[in-house]
Amino acid sequence: MNNSNLSPEELVTTIDQLRTEFRSLQWSYQKLEDDYRILQIQVKRGKRLRRWWLVLIITAGLATGWHLRSEELLTYLEQQGLLVTDSATASSTPAVPKFIKVEQRSLPVTLPHLMGKIEPLKQVEIVSPVAGKVKAKHFEYNQMVKHGQILLVIDTTDEERNYRSTQAEFIEGKNQVEDLRHWSTSQEVRTAQRQLTEAQYDLATAKRKLEESRGLLQKGIVPSSEVEEGEETVRSKELAYQATQEQLEAILKKGSADNLKVAELKMEVALSKMEDIQTRIAQANVVSPMDGVVFLPPQSNSSSSEQTTLEIQEGSMVKQDQRLLMIANFEGFIVTAKVEEIHILKLAPGQTVTIKGEAFPQVTLEGVIKDISSQADPDQPGPTDQVISKFSVTIAVSKLTADQKKHLRLGMSTEMEVMLSKKDQSLVVPFEAVTIKDKEAWVTVLDKTTGKPKEVKVKLGQTLVDGALEIVEGIQVDDKLLPRPVEPDKEKKDDD
Repeated sequence: MNNSNLSPEELVTTIDQLRTEFRSLQWSYQKLEDDYRILQIQVKRGKRLRRWWLVLIITAGLATGWHLRSEELLTYLEQQGLLVTDSATASSTPAVPKFIKVEQRSLPVTLPHLMGKIEPLKQVEIVSPVAGKVKAKHFEYNQMVKHGQILLVIDTTDEERNYRSTQAEFIEGKNQVEDLRHWSTSQEVRTAQRQLTEAQYDLATAKRKLEESRGLLQKGIVPSSEVEEGEETVRSKELAYQATQEQLEAILKKGSADNLKVAELKMEVALSKMEDIQTRIAQANVVSPMDGVVFLPPQSNSSSSEQTTLEIQEGSMVKQDQRLLMIANFEGFIVTAKVEEIHILKLAPGQTVTIKGEAFPQVTLEGVIKDISSQADPDQPGPTDQVISKFSVTIAVSKLTADQKKHLRLGMSTEMEVMLSKKDQSLVVPFEAVTIKDKEAWVTVLDKTTGKPKEVKVKLGQTLVDGALEIVEGIQVDDKLLPRPVEPDKEKKDDD
């Protein structure tokens, strides 16, 4: 198809159509895979199953002596290899065919083939509360520990030294706050006020002497130089008084509301640091927050050598907030599955999930959907570079038996099937009742009016675990079905 002449709108429409067809093919391929797997199981049983059907038909005919009302049916069964009669006894004992009964069952509607890996139901990462040397270690990796058990004891010498230094800062800050709260009566203010008073007195004295000198100068008693000297002294005392006055004002500003607030904040910071250090010292005995198994913490994605996770031993140096251990609770577990957008709206929290795994075939677990992500995971390309949105779904198994725990390990792969709903009164027939011709399903039904066998096209539903098939339309519950015709050549080939 030449797309060079298509408009952008037509090209977008064409791409959407191709995406729809591709997803439809994906779904069809998955269903064919399921059907093929069931067929493989049934093929193994098919040889014996057909022989048993023949034995049952003959045995039932000889035992009951039931007489067929239609000679055409007998002929049909003989031609198809479904009925064999002995010529020596055929005249006295009529053969009886074995009809297949249509069952009614309540069938589950499921979303199968969700994949995931086993993770702990709950896990807690423990970080170092203080920096220091590990004085004692009271656990072993991959072993159980109890809630409240002391795991590590870390030396607190450096923290105690830091506490004393911070305590000194707090005391100094507290004294400063007390001084500022009563600043107007503090020793520094009183001294400045006294100095201002003295400067004011010196200035007044100098002015008085200057006035006296001026009077004596007018009388000719003192020379003019004495007046000039007095004027110089007054100017000097005025400058001293002004400086002292400014000094007092500056000292008084130290006791302002802003400075008091700053001092209070510094005191609170020092107090908070003291409390933090006390808390860290109190936590130097690292205890387990729950029952569980001790593991190394996950490796960091950083390429830095400092991020390498090492086993903690006695004498190891640790930093504050360094990742030390991981405690995992194995009373249950969770599995995170990735579900495509076309299925995600079918799921809801609380739905039942069957969990199996190749590594633990003897165990079948039942979980429930705990959480469904409301945002798609980062885009991942599909098999044809098509981006398929997927959502994380968390399935939880809250409780495990002792026997189940023996067969499960962290990281094991699982295959899950979600119970979506149930269909009541579904029609189910055995695998051997259905014939596939030209990609269509057919069954042989005994006509209720004529008593003759006739082929009826049916629509198949899901394939059940026991190999039976759901019939969505084409037959009724009271119909009598005949087994699928046996091909003699194929039968012989299978037997060989």
